Amino acid sequence: MIWEISPRFLFPNLTYDDFEPHRDWLVPHFSTEELKLRLSIHSFVIRTPHHTVVVDTCIGNDRKRDVPLWDHMQSDYLERFAAAGLSRSASRRTITRLRASKGMSASRSARART
Repeated sequence: MIWEISPRFLFPNLTYDDFEPHRDWLVPHFSTEELKLRLSIHSFVIRTPHHTVVVDTCIGNDRKRDVPLWDHMQSDYLERFAAAGLSRSASRRTITRLRASKGMSASRSARART
């Protein structure tokens, strides 16, 4: 899932004019022609011989969010998770609490329920 957002979402003190000098490398991979940033959220899976670790950004379905883009979001995340051969029960450790909020503060880890 890729969202096209105003740069002010991540960089509230900048304007579109601040991004204009970087158009040559931003467009088309990181930005639209209108300089809206392309934002995608991912989970990462780390497999070792003993553990499966999921790094989860906690941008899930049906949650109340302060960010309108994600408020009560609906996606096919769990279906894609399963299609990748993963299950919630097989993930023994999950790194969560990666919060997207004003200032984009980050994380601590939590042990998944076993």
